[in-house]
Amino acid sequence: MENTSEIEMRIRKIGLMCLVWLCIGVSGAWAQAKNWYEDADISWYTNEPGKDSYTITTAAQLAGLAKLVNEK
Repeated sequence: MENTSEIEMRIRKIGLMCLVWLCIGVSGAWAQAKNWYEDADISWYTNEPGKDSYTITTAAQLAGLAKLVNEK
């Protein structure tokens, strides 16, 4: 049977691994999020500006919608 200090050490290691994993995941998501404006696709709108409705099918097109709304 393991003693209390070994169990505490394992819990600390698991906690540290979770913290590292969380930091890497958050920093990766932040790195992707800061470039959305540059990757925005507005061609679906500029190709047919008078259309009654549009279908957004990609993340880049959704970013394009946000770009169009924020610039006007």
